[in-house]
Amino acid sequence: MAPYRVPMQAQRMRTIRFNDLIDPEPIALDTDFAAIIESNVRIVVQFQRVDTSRNGQAILGTLAYSVGSL
Repeated sequence: MAPYRVPMQAQRMRTIRFNDLIDPEPIALDTDFAAIIESNVRIVVQFQRVDTSRNGQAILGTLAYSVGSL
């Protein structure tokens, strides 16, 4: 899929739902996928997934941050 560009200002937090990424094309629902997050500055990424496929909802979260020089 083509890259999705999401501009951010410094020292800010932004919540992005993968379902809302529609330009240049929407992500297919009910399809496994992976994400690569790239930035020209150091960032912290918190990824959360909510499983709504069953009555008992579950949430999974992980945190990633850069450690090397850019």
